[in-house]
Amino acid sequence: MQFVNNWQRDIVLPLAADQAALDLPDGQYRLTLTNKAGTLQEVVGATVVAGTAALSRGLEGTARADWSAGSVIYCALTAGLFQALSENVAALEQENALLTALLAELASRVTVLEGGSSTLLVDSAGNQLVDNEGKYLEVKNG
Repeated sequence: MQFVNNWQRDIVLPLAADQAALDLPDGQYRLTLTNKAGTLQEVVGATVVAGTAALSRGLEGTARADWSAGSVIYCALTAGLFQALSENVAALEQENALLTALLAELASRVTVLEGGSSTLLVDSAGNQLVDNEGKYLEVKNG
């Protein structure tokens, strides 16, 4: 997704149109159309190649509309983009929490290994391991 600060252009876009000439650099954009009075909006996805945008119309709960003279199209952050950003941040926070827990576990294992102490061996579920005679298996350091 690309963004352009303060980009706004007049536009006439019929209801059935799925393409428009836009003077944006090649890339993907989320754009908003509005009427002259600012009382109607339509969010569109635009994939721009060589000045021509293929449009995905009526996004984020808006409806396709017939945009007559006096209408404008502009680049601004939308609720959908903020929602996607929020979801991505939440996913990264979850990954960070998992990685933090794994690092803490590794750090404790390193401490045991470097500390010259012994520790009982456990499986991935945390169950203590025993040999055929029922004796606990342990790692002895030092």
